[in-house]
Amino acid sequence: MISKQFSDEAHWGLSTMITVHGCNTDYISDRDFIQSFVLDLVDYIDMEAYGETVIERFGEGDLEGYSAMQLIKTSSITMHFSEVDGRAFIDIFSCKGYEPVEAAQFCEDYLDGRSYDMTWMFRD
Repeated sequence: MISKQFSDEAHWGLSTMITVHGCNTDYISDRDFIQSFVLDLVDYIDMEAYGETVIERFGEGDLEGYSAMQLIKTSSITMHFSEVDGRAFIDIFSCKGYEPVEAAQFCEDYLDGRSYDMTWMFRD
């Protein structure tokens, strides 16, 4: 398990980049849904939110959509959503271990996606 390796090897941080494909566009274009998703992900990976979630809709044309950021007591989670092609871009960085594959699967399931790509790395 990645979280055990993270602890055993005393890495400073763990960073995961997740792209969920085929998201339900009704979900990723709904501010309230995104708010719930952010907080449920924080709980799922056993983190603690620090402050309020920042959620903004901005951009132009095909680049218009929601972005969200949640500080967590051990770093941050950021998200960007593309309604045009139903993709979600989620970055999790924490100085506390978590399981990247489980986090990616949670995101895919929550967003009703059809697949995900994921890359993770230890930060030292």
